[in-house]
Amino acid sequence: MRTPHSSTRRVRVAAIAALSCLVVLPVLAVAWSAIVVSRLAEENRNDTALVDTLKARLSALGGGVGGVDDGASVRSYLPGDTPAIAGAELQRLVTDIIGRTGAVVSQFEFVASEEADPAGGTVEMRILFHTTIEPLQKILFATETNSTALVVKSINIESLALDEEAPHASPTLRVLALVEGYWRRAER
Repeated sequence: MRTPHSSTRRVRVAAIAALSCLVVLPVLAVAWSAIVVSRLAEENRNDTALVDTLKARLSALGGGVGGVDDGASVRSYLPGDTPAIAGAELQRLVTDIIGRTGAVVSQFEFVASEEADPAGGTVEMRILFHTTIEPLQKILFATETNSTALVVKSINIESLALDEEAPHASPTLRVLALVEGYWRRAER
């Protein structure tokens, strides 16, 4: 048989456990919230640093940070009132970038655009060239940092056979790249 003393004791233990939960659970919630806030603050610092880096790169390219009508946005687009004119400028830019490194352009082909927007859009060009590793790095860097926005959408690199007489020479690479540029019609 149970005594009244043991039931009172159980009630006290249950009350203490319930009160302990009322104290411990908020403390745990505050600690968890502090961890989440700390992680979000770190992500925010990283994002802010990335934005600052991108602003610095844009400034180094001679542009500013501003609205759509500032000089930076105008330089970002390929000039031309039609996709054909913008494509010719894309061809000139890419072949100049490749030519400055000593690489040899073998072939280029324009890719038909799916967009029919007469005010602007994208132009794409497939280009085949032969180079070595170091000039290829320079080509990709120059394409990325060009004041006109260019995107290498895809790249296929094949190593051609090594010269048996010069085994330590850098291999010749056959590079097929799909490069995209953006154009918009000049406002009159």
